[in-house]
Amino acid sequence: MTADSGKTTRKWYGEIRNGKEIWVYRDLRTNFIEIFDALRRGEIPETEMIREKSEPSLHDLLTEYGRKRIKDEFTEDRLLIKFYSLYEEITEIINLYLEKIDSFGILTGVEYREDDPCLYFRSMAGVSHTDPSISMVAKSASIGVSMCSFRTDLFQFTSEMAEKIMPNTVDLIGGSLALELLWRSGGLRNMVKFPASTFQVLGAEKAFFKHMRTGTPSPKHGFLFKYPGISSLPPSKRGKIARTVANKLAIAVRADFYGTRIDTETMKNLITKRIQEAKSR
Repeated sequence: MTADSGKTTRKWYGEIRNGKEIWVYRDLRTNFIEIFDALRRGEIPETEMIREKSEPSLHDLLTEYGRKRIKDEFTEDRLLIKFYSLYEEITEIINLYLEKIDSFGILTGVEYREDDPCLYFRSMAGVSHTDPSISMVAKSASIGVSMCSFRTDLFQFTSEMAEKIMPNTVDLIGGSLALELLWRSGGLRNMVKFPASTFQVLGAEKAFFKHMRTGTPSPKHGFLFKYPGISSLPPSKRGKIARTVANKLAIAVRADFYGTRIDTETMKNLITKRIQEAKSR
């Protein structure tokens, strides 16, 4: 990080002259973000230097610089990905918790029937009994109720956030699919680079790479299988419709990235028409 030139030694903060004089970029402690950005680009900051008695703390300034860079790169879509990832994790935790608590249904008389862990937790938490064991089961179920309540709040929050960040995509494919798309792709900046063909097979990476390695039939769709109407089509017709959805999706994503609104209603009507045509053939 140093480059000697006669009696002057180049340092990250400026120079050491005559072997002992410390010269620091002016306003380094208050303007270090711009100075560090220039140094990262290999540029010498265009600012005069002043003489100081001691070297600045590289550790302290780099810590603040790192925090600033992380904050700048933590865009709204990346924050949404974090929250949606948390939603997926809490869903998995709820299912695991259900496995642990399900056997207690014998004690409380509550059976798991509706394929709804949250309803099961609420029913079990409402059991009142003098038996300490059953009371503890009810308390355990109340933890599940709390997790379900948090998950509901989290889903509502992420849905509203998705509508704000990617309104065209949400209008076109729905909030749940839009969130999964954002989560799998890693952000709008990545999504805008994807061709329609990538959107079509996103979520079917294992099948796609198997196709590339062994020559098995390529996947016709990935998570777009969840788009309303596609799953009810014969397998031979799903790929064509998924391709239509992917083409429109690529347009919607680009519009979201550049902050413009487009006519997604016409797109949805066209997709619905194609689905109806596929069903009638």
